[in-house]
Amino acid sequence: MVKEIRIYFEGHPGLRAGFHKFLGSVIEAARERRCRLELVASEGKPVGDFMKALRKHPDAFNVLLLDSERPDSSLLFQELQRRDDWRPAGPVSIDQVHWMIELMESWFLADRNALSRFYGQGFREAALPGNPDVEKIPKIDVLSGLKSATAQSRKGAYKKGAHAPKILEAVNPAAVRRAAPGCERLFADLGSRLG
Repeated sequence: MVKEIRIYFEGHPGLRAGFHKFLGSVIEAARERRCRLELVASEGKPVGDFMKALRKHPDAFNVLLLDSERPDSSLLFQELQRRDDWRPAGPVSIDQVHWMIELMESWFLADRNALSRFYGQGFREAALPGNPDVEKIPKIDVLSGLKSATAQSRKGAYKKGAHAPKILEAVNPAAVRRAAPGCERLFADLGSRLG
């Protein structure tokens, strides 16, 4: 069992509270096992921050959480390893890299009730893409669907910086895990590290 888990997520520091709530069951399990769990925002350079973490925190279980920006080809990890900024200080296992396929907003589509509660009057659920397998919805369709569904809502059209942290806090992790195998893998891998 590890003593420290550090999750480097792609996004603005404002998302930290959302991820803290979303990963609440993992954080609680870590607390019960006296394992420190740190959520680290990596705005424009998540891979670089993860590489630094491998050097600075070699005894921690360092995790990288990225938007895939494309469908899961089962080769995402291998493709990541071919990037110029991929220079790990030691071996990195596949269970240290996790993907939001194709992007974090895909997870929001798994809990339409949370979206409806957040946006309130004027939210148009019918404008969202209909595929329940949210990882199969192209990024452009996720974002255009969110924009269309929220354009006439009480809070206005979806704005990542203003809305994403609160939506991430509101979505039901169990619903996302059912609809997004990549999310389920994240919870399962973290859970296995915690024993």
